[in-house]
Amino acid sequence: MRQLTSAPFLRTYIPALSLDCAITSVTSNEPINGLGDGDVSPDRQIVDAHHVNLRAERSGTGTGRVYTITITCAGGGGHTAAKTVKVTAPMAQH
Repeated sequence: MRQLTSAPFLRTYIPALSLDCAITSVTSNEPINGLGDGDVSPDRQIVDAHHVNLRAERSGTGTGRVYTITITCAGGGGHTAAKTVKVTAPMAQH
């Protein structure tokens, strides 16, 4: 597993904004336990609001694992916004 940290990008560009952001979900285009991988679970784990562990393995028969990470931010007045970022574990190039 490799640990990724979500960057506080909104606070970098809008420092006066009071936001509470967190990783809210992680999905993958490949099954957790599928053919051609190590069949080890979990392939992804949300550690805390800003860290997620992702397994770099992918199916040997697929095109590469793509994780979709959703980050949700809440601001004053109950307003929320969510954005996604994709992280890949590509097939090895020989």
